[in-house]
Amino acid sequence: MSKKAMCINNNQATKSRKEFVQYLMSLDELKKSDGNHVYYLTHTYNNDPNRKLYFKAPYDLDTINAICAYIQFECSEIEMSYSMDESEVIEILEKFYSCSSTFSADKGDVKTAQKIDLYFNWETHCGSNVQTVSSLKRKGMDKYFKRYVDGF
Repeated sequence: MSKKAMCINNNQATKSRKEFVQYLMSLDELKKSDGNHVYYLTHTYNNDPNRKLYFKAPYDLDTINAICAYIQFECSEIEMSYSMDESEVIEILEKFYSCSSTFSADKGDVKTAQKIDLYFNWETHCGSNVQTVSSLKRKGMDKYFKRYVDGF
């Protein structure tokens, strides 16, 4: 029996995500942008609405959103009821995608950091086929997902 993610995917953001995923499918490897960008992860349904986990990534916003969605969907393949915590997503980003959550940031970096809401990201990537993008795959990620789910 196949597991399918429960999603809402009827908006403009989803349509543009699908188009971007089509572009990613044409790449042999992820294109890194010039320099590092500062982002923060959050979740719509956090107990603490002010929780923000900052990290630097060598990818533009669309690419890092696709990576985060890919990570979440891959984990849901192991256990659909498990919702990844922001710290778990950052651990995967650091281990497999050249990102860093340990860096010095000035006020300007923090003020201009771009938000990635894991709930919104999940919803807008439903139906985008992000899971089929070969340049997003990383060997060994499933071991981390199993560890997260087993600790759940």
